[in-house]
Amino acid sequence: MNTNHLASQVILEKARLNAVTCGHCGELMFHKIKKSLKSITCYHCAFESEPCDFPDYYYNDLDQRFLNGELPA
Repeated sequence: MNTNHLASQVILEKARLNAVTCGHCGELMFHKIKKSLKSITCYHCAFESEPCDFPDYYYNDLDQRFLNGELPA
């Protein structure tokens, strides 16, 4: 796993932030991690929807799974 990638994940977790991409325009954005988050609004295109429409940018084991050949190239 890329050291910078791992460091970014650790920093975001400590700051209680989540990096996501907008499901409408694809913009990378950050939001506070909350137990009950009903909606997110993109600060680039103003798209507002449920968190499921804003995919996480970082996944804990995604890079390692790719390197192990568990994901398609």
